[in-house]
Amino acid sequence: MIKILTIGKVKDRNIKILIEEFLKRLKKFYKVEFFELKNEEQILKQLKEGYIVACDENGLQLSSKEFSNFIKEKTIEKDLIFIVGDENGLSNNIKEKTNFLLSFSKMTFLHDMFKLILVEQIYRAFTIIKGMEYHK
Repeated sequence: MIKILTIGKVKDRNIKILIEEFLKRLKKFYKVEFFELKNEEQILKQLKEGYIVACDENGLQLSSKEFSNFIKEKTIEKDLIFIVGDENGLSNNIKEKTNFLLSFSKMTFLHDMFKLILVEQIYRAFTIIKGMEYHK
């Protein structure tokens, strides 16, 4: 299973619709759950077992193909858990509990937009793994 743990609700209705669409598409590949939590305390309660990835501007950047290989490798043995902080990022307390820091860009994105980008890239990764034509 892949869990996406985010702080705060998606406020933009159009972005929420797109996130839900990609989550729906992902169902045919893998079980992916998207959680909108209130704070880091709630995230800590969700961090049981799994490979934990914090989305952080100082993390390692991967291409879409590298990301698909990463997902393929990490989902073999364990659940894969992605953490998205609030507008201020994640505390060191959370980062210390992660296995990997992942950056999508040196640029700054709207918080809701980043959540959409993450879900879309997970979908793209599975289409690459399955050899589908979505990724050009």
